[in-house]
Amino acid sequence: SIVTEQLPFLDKLGALIGAGPAEDFEDFLAWLGLVKQDAAGLVLFAGLGDGLASRDKSFRDIQKMALPSTTETKINEGVEIWFRRARTIASSSTATPELCVTAIRILGRGEPGMGGDVLLPLMLPNQHETVQVAAAKALTDLADSNLARRAFINWSSYSRAVHRQLLAAASRSARPAEAMFAAIDQGNLALVEVDPATRQALLRSKDEKLKQRAQAAFTTAAGDRGAVVRKFEPALKLAGDIERGGDLFLKTCSACHIIQGVGGKVGPDLSGISTHSKETLLVDIFDPSRQILPDYVNYSVLKQSGEVFNGFIAAESATTLTLRRPNEPDALVTRSQIKELKAEGKSIMPDGLEQGLSLQDVADLLVFLQNPTKPVLSPDP
Repeated sequence: SIVTEQLPFLDKLGALIGAGPAEDFEDFLAWLGLVKQDAAGLVLFAGLGDGLASRDKSFRDIQKMALPSTTETKINEGVEIWFRRARTIASSSTATPELCVTAIRILGRGEPGMGGDVLLPLMLPNQHETVQVAAAKALTDLADSNLARRAFINWSSYSRAVHRQLLAAASRSARPAEAMFAAIDQGNLALVEVDPATRQALLRSKDEKLKQRAQAAFTTAAGDRGAVVRKFEPALKLAGDIERGGDLFLKTCSACHIIQGVGGKVGPDLSGISTHSKETLLVDIFDPSRQILPDYVNYSVLKQSGEVFNGFIAAESATTLTLRRPNEPDALVTRSQIKELKAEGKSIMPDGLEQGLSLQDVADLLVFLQNPTKPVLSPDP
């Protein structure tokens, strides 16, 4: 029998088969349709989907492949069996979050009609956070305009973690981006809720229609950075509140930067930033590309599939690149999948952080950054 500790191995095994020769996963799928529908089988099937995805394929492509007539029926039956099982588990109130996430991964590799209706309610806050985020990712992976539109209509019902996942999808794919702009137009999503990283990615979009839409929506964020710095210079003379500044750091900066052990690892650790003058900090915040650290230059990767990733290169080898991105896990991209790799000449830190900030807000943030050792931060629950 399979124990829980063996499931990660089975996941990787399924991924290796999915990434391998076609005849291997054809035989595997035919066999998998006959095995017991337990957690081990589900994990193997989910791993297979990830392996297919590494080749820019999914279960949706299997029926289009040239399969031997003797195995085609068994393979299609096997796929249907495991998608039905995934729907059942994802909808179950008794399944563990780990098993539910595995089922959700499978639904994100199928046709929209196979699991879209199941995924939408799983994005709500009454679910475990890992389930919410996995459902949001799977739904956007389906690349269905109707599902994306329905997801953004319910924007106000979601947690911040789901917000980040939906905006990350909008920054790299046309259908979620179109749904996001529709939600803005309809008043379901406030413009100020679109984070600067998403705005900047859309302003660089290869899709001219989306780029023009972003330019129209984000005029302020795309404006002259020197003018923005000058606009906030009066904040240098205001007294700041360090506790309010700490709160602003958590809301505005902690997704990418660490202070006091709190935050993300997209940008540099700011624990030693107190040596910087307020004037320098003001420029660093509002004109981040004026002086770019070489390690944090932003790159745009256009995949053969049309998907776009943006981030700095955290690691690379002869066959892969690892991009580090705001609000998302690192993206591992094989070089054979890359159609275009382009240095943007800009910092990974996005423009547009001034959106929604007052002069007093900036004064508070600056005084906190100059005194980051004061214990005012607490991790997000």
